[in-house]
Amino acid sequence: MTSVLKPIVIAAAFVGGIVGQVAVAVADQTPVIGANNTTYSPKNFSGRWKLRQSDGEICLVELKVTDASPHDLGLRACTDAVITSAKQWEMRNRDLVFFAEDGGEIGPFKVTEPNKLEGAGMILFR
Repeated sequence: MTSVLKPIVIAAAFVGGIVGQVAVAVADQTPVIGANNTTYSPKNFSGRWKLRQSDGEICLVELKVTDASPHDLGLRACTDAVITSAKQWEMRNRDLVFFAEDGGEIGPFKVTEPNKLEGAGMILFR
């Protein structure tokens, strides 16, 4: 009986290793904004970011790509009065701009380092 289980355990370990490598490869596909070969497009900016608000607290921001621009914006645990009104975002050249419900602009956020943008007294990073 143990001779039957041994190949099954080896096969499971092999498959587990492959799945782990695929997960790492998918995680590495997130573009580095500000790297020399980065295309400044909504698709590359989309995804989850952290935002250091003007009060120093960190919240989560999700830039969603929709068919129309400006695109949808999701916020979680954000408390800064300026950022809590943000509902949409768009690219302007190489800058990121958020829009409040009333159409007011927040930003622009400019790339200052790879995967780091600064604007409106806040820092967006991943």
